[in-house]
Amino acid sequence: MQCPWCEKGETLADKPADIKISCQCPRCGRIYHVDFSTLKVEKAAAIRRKRGA
Repeated sequence: MQCPWCEKGETLADKPADIKISCQCPRCGRIYHVDFSTLKVEKAAAIRRKRGA
């Protein structure tokens, strides 16, 4: 599956699975979500975590 931002970086999977992950493109550095059950990719934004919560 290719990065939806630059269409050059990619995420590889062995087989479809019932998981969703967020990835950072190794080429452009932007974030995207991958749904391995439907094999779809969508653009996303990074969210800063709050500490001490």
